[in-house]
Amino acid sequence: MAKFDSATVVQRKLRVEFGINTPGLACIKDAFERFCETGTVEDRERSGRPSSISEETIDKVSDALKDKPQSSVRSVATDCSIPPPTAHR
Repeated sequence: MAKFDSATVVQRKLRVEFGINTPGLACIKDAFERFCETGTVEDRERSGRPSSISEETIDKVSDALKDKPQSSVRSVATDCSIPPPTAHR
């Protein structure tokens, strides 16, 4: 926060510029620390099992939601022949 005195000052400036829904102090501090460590505020790569949802499945769900935007997860899953947790992702 080289240009500003504290995270509170940053939060106030964001609130003035963008309105009431601004990041919390902890979020601002975390972003600043991440920027100092890595030079960017992008998320770090996470460990664990990678996503296994195919582009084809993503396209199916996207098309189903374009046709019926108010569809439930269960109905999208049924229409696309996929499990509901996959449709939810």
